[in-house]
Parts: sequence; C-alpha cells; structure tokens
Amino acid sequence: MALKDAAVSGGRGYPVIDRHAAEAKVKAEAAAYLDGVAKRLKSSGVKTEINILSGPPAQTIVAYTEANPQDLVVLTTHGASGFTRWLMGSVAETLVRSSRDPVLIVPSKKS
Repeated sequence: MALKDAAVSGGRGYPVIDRHAAEAKVKAEAAAYLDGVAKRLKSSGVKTEINILSGPPAQTIVAYTEANPQDLVVLTTHGASGFTRWLMGSVAETLVRSSRDPVLIVPSKKS
C-alpha cells in the first residue's frame, strides 16, 4: 500500500496518515489476496476460512483459535534467523508452543 493513498494534508507541509483509511486499505488488499488463495484451495477440495485480524500476530491468532477451534492452522515463515529472529521473536514458534490446535508451518519460497 502506498502511504500517499491514506495521507491527508497536515501542518507544515507534512502528510498525516489517516490510520483508519490505511488499515481499511491494508485489510482490503489482504482480503483480495486471500480470496485468490482460497479459490485455488477450494478448487482442490480444501475447506477454507478467511479471517483478517488486527493485533500482535501470535497472540491474536492464539486468542482467535482458542475462541474458535480449528482443524488446522497453516502459516508460512519469513525465514528470519539470528539476531532478527531473536529481536522480533517468531510468530510460528509462539503459535506452535501456544496453540491448542494443530499448526502446519510452510517455509516461504524465499527460504
């Protein structure tokens, strides 16, 4: 998403980002992407469910799956390692350790 798409005029010539517009745009882009993925999976007979959530990724996913048990939670990794992984943590690792549901981790194509 280009931030200029969510920017409004601010004081002193600096743009001010409309957080709600930016979030709406990101969610719309995510929904469009996930709809395409879901169509491909459904054509192969895989039941899918799309939920776009906001918040800290691992904690948000764990809370959602605790309230809405799933047959399987699938996510890809970014392939971070070393200092970046130590600093940022691992959503995949947190989810595997915390989720009551089975979790399938798929390596990204970059890994």
